[in-house]
Amino acid sequence: MRADLDATRLEAIVQSVADHLPGDWLLVGGALVALWLDTRRVTEDVDLVGIEGSGADRLSLLGLARDLGLPVEALNSAADFFVHRVPDWRQQIEPFRIGKTGRVFRPSPTLFLVLKIRRPGIRAKVEADLRILQPSGVLPVACTVRRSNVDGGWVAEQAAVYRTQRRLFEGRVLVPGSRLKAS
Repeated sequence: MRADLDATRLEAIVQSVADHLPGDWLLVGGALVALWLDTRRVTEDVDLVGIEGSGADRLSLLGLARDLGLPVEALNSAADFFVHRVPDWRQQIEPFRIGKTGRVFRPSPTLFLVLKIRRPGIRAKVEADLRILQPSGVLPVACTVRRSNVDGGWVAEQAAVYRTQRRLFEGRVLVPGSRLKAS
């Protein structure tokens, strides 16, 4: 059974994790995008990584999914495979939600890019995978990242944002009337 999770439902799920599951959790993937960047986004699962990385973390997620009436695959911890491949990932997380018994963190923007773009064997689709929400709409982003030779962290070498420019010229010059002298 597939669950379509919108921002309202995702917020309730993430708050339930913070309120009912002890310890620290890292939220990544589409659910994070829906809560942090684009509330119009809908996803079918919540990618959560137990920061301690124990098997008990995974089992507690499955139990919470059951308690919330979700299919067990709706709370997914498989992202730890990618997270743990980033050497300094623990230094690149920030608090996102704090509950009664636990805390949910989100990746820093740099870690988010690394996880989204540099997963081994997976190429991000610029038009669909990484976007910036801003007042005039959603902008697709392209980015090149590499490991730093200094501290082993990740450095964004290039970033590009694509957008269309508003029309500047139509073959006419527009001059405010206040700038014209009466003759």
